[in-house]
Amino acid sequence: MDTELKQIIEDDESGCTTNLVYLCHENDKRFVYSGNVGDSRTIIVGSSEALRISYDHKAKDLNEQKRVKEEKGVILRNRLYGHLAITRSLGDFEMKESITCLSNKPHITKTEIKESDAYIVMASDGVWDVFEDKEVFNVTHSTEFQNLKGNDKDLAKLLVKKSVERGSKDNISCIAIKLN
Repeated sequence: MDTELKQIIEDDESGCTTNLVYLCHENDKRFVYSGNVGDSRTIIVGSSEALRISYDHKAKDLNEQKRVKEEKGVILRNRLYGHLAITRSLGDFEMKESITCLSNKPHITKTEIKESDAYIVMASDGVWDVFEDKEVFNVTHSTEFQNLKGNDKDLAKLLVKKSVERGSKDNISCIAIKLN
């Protein structure tokens, strides 16, 4: 993906995080493959829990700090070289020329979808900065959400609205996918 972006992006300083899912059937079971780079997040909301299937690649994360250090990188003030809050991205080519520890390698998972799973929620850090996974689970079971049509678009809109109300200062985007 970085190779493709390099050919179409004129600004070498531009970068982004990414989050994707692929739903499929395998041997009469349903699965979701999830891949992410950066701090966008994906969870599965079931009947009794929220299951995170992505990984936040943040400079303050101990595993990412260890990886960066092993690759001779530096974390200052919980930022990669005191600049980026994330340790993995697409783009950011100017930084990647001199900072090899800024990775584009995604975190990939394969998770079986259970009958009790209701939604997949994918959102940017503008949502996750003000919501914990469990709180999104609570929203899906709230009277406020149940009084809406209860579909995936309503859930995404409600989470964006509540993120703004909670004072999120970052970009806010959300996609919800109804599973059952």
